Amino acid sequence: AAANSINQILEVPFDSQMSRTKNRVLVRGQLSTLHAATFAAVLAGTGTALLWTLVNPLTAMLSLGNLVLYTSIYTPMKRYSIANTWVGSVVGAVPPLIGWTAATGSLDPGAFVLAG
Repeated sequence: AAANSINQILEVPFDSQMSRTKNRVLVRGQLSTLHAATFAAVLAGTGTALLWTLVNPLTAMLSLGNLVLYTSIYTPMKRYSIANTWVGSVVGAVPPLIGWTAATGSLDPGAFVLAG
């Protein structure tokens, strides 16, 4: 949810131009950017802290790293380069790694087989 919120904040100028996305709450001004950013920060911080304390630090760092990769590299890159597809494939491969590390506590070779 944090990544989606950040993505929607970043995409407001573009979403306002497409009929499929022009009715989103941020585009229409029904929700402020500050509220969306606060929501994203609380979810990212809480989620990372919960994973760190209740699961393990490696899982927490993979999760936070994937959030940063998606919002800081993939989302802006899709406006400039088709290489974003490769970045997106990494973003999509990380959740199985997160599950693996949550279950095992490590990144074994099997984790990378699972991630594709």
